[in-house]
Amino acid sequence: MNILYFDDKCIVCNGFAKFVERVDRTGTVRFASVDELKKVMPESFDTIAYYSDDLYIHADAVIEVVADATGAAPLRLSKIMPTCMRTAIYKFVARNRHRLAGGRTCGTEQIDSEVKKKMISS
Repeated sequence: MNILYFDDKCIVCNGFAKFVERVDRTGTVRFASVDELKKVMPESFDTIAYYSDDLYIHADAVIEVVADATGAAPLRLSKIMPTCMRTAIYKFVARNRHRLAGGRTCGTEQIDSEVKKKMISS
């Protein structure tokens, strides 16, 4: 089972989950709150994660889930960019998510109904 763990209180993460649900041609991606990983990950873990054949975090999670959802495996070629650069870009977006969301705040965003249908929990 492919599971995208995302911050369900984050406006940008909710938008990304909605995007993934919309482009998921095979319907194989399920969703869960990143809080589900708090039991097995370090306490400071607060990023997107994707589990398919392995556990991916940060930019690698974004690349893998979009490649799986769209069937566009060539997207994985973007991993030729050094990990430190991919992670820096991911963290820049994460730090600036409020500005990117047009000033809307996290915590007020509602999970899309189609994403909610595919939510799992332990």
